[in-house]
Amino acid sequence: MSLELMKRETATEISSSEAFLNAINELSYLEQTIPTIKVVDGASQALASETRMSVRNVEKALENMRKLAGAPYRTMQKTINNLFKPLVEACGRMREILDGQLLEYKAQEEARIEAEQKAAMEKEIEAKEAGAEIVAEVQQFENVVETDSATTYTTSRKKVEVVDKVKLIKAALDGRNQIPVDVIEVNEAKLRQVATGRMYKPKQWAKYGVRVWKEDSVVQRGK
Repeated sequence: MSLELMKRETATEISSSEAFLNAINELSYLEQTIPTIKVVDGASQALASETRMSVRNVEKALENMRKLAGAPYRTMQKTINNLFKPLVEACGRMREILDGQLLEYKAQEEARIEAEQKAAMEKEIEAKEAGAEIVAEVQQFENVVETDSATTYTTSRKKVEVVDKVKLIKAALDGRNQIPVDVIEVNEAKLRQVATGRMYKPKQWAKYGVRVWKEDSVVQRGK
């Protein structure tokens, strides 16, 4: 059976089930009812609260149906992942071994070439001091390997690690250093924890360039 056919049959089975049809009918009723509700007193407040609970119940029912319908596919996906994962991991380990060999050779060749360049420069200096002229031949290491199946490169990447965040912040704030302020990443989770906890002082935080405020939301728990 093709995947497309499985999708169509699954969609048909779900959409024709009694639970799904009941949820659709309930949603249709709620969509017509909710625009007519205006909360102006205690009675309408209770009606809005009860209607919201009805919406939440339909939402939960639909979510449960979705999870139930997808369970076989998730099991199938898990089986497929378990089959391929160790094989892919084995490929990764083999690549790491070869990468280590290639990078080690690259380092050795670069060290050899550097030593040859240094010796050539020293020889040139000695020749100039002796009044002679020589042409120094400098070898360039080509770190590209061409084969019938692939081209393999060994590359060098520049990396960075922050070892003193305070110094970095001070340097970025000092315009003379030409360091973009964007390099300082704000930890929003930590900032939220501090600013909305014991230090909840919106006016004070405003001085620091941070807006702190309260936002109301509706929380409903079934009985």
